[in-house]
Amino acid sequence: PKRRYNKKPEVKEMKWNESLKAIRKERKKTQKEIATELQVSQALVSAWELGVNKPDIDNLFKLARYYQVSLDYLVSFTPKEKE
Repeated sequence: PKRRYNKKPEVKEMKWNESLKAIRKERKKTQKEIATELQVSQALVSAWELGVNKPDIDNLFKLARYYQVSLDYLVSFTPKEKE
């Protein structure tokens, strides 16, 4: 008989732009609030979240400081499942 191996379920890894949006939404912040804090335009924050543009390293540091998380956490954030 054939052996059956249990495959690990595939975990969909979030892209960096999805992580940015997810952490913002979990913290209940608007793009405008983030833009004001980082002194950039709301359109730029939107472009980051859509994956059209990437934040430069200075803005990544500002985002991490604002959310009080590490850079690694910021770009690999996975939202908590709703209970």
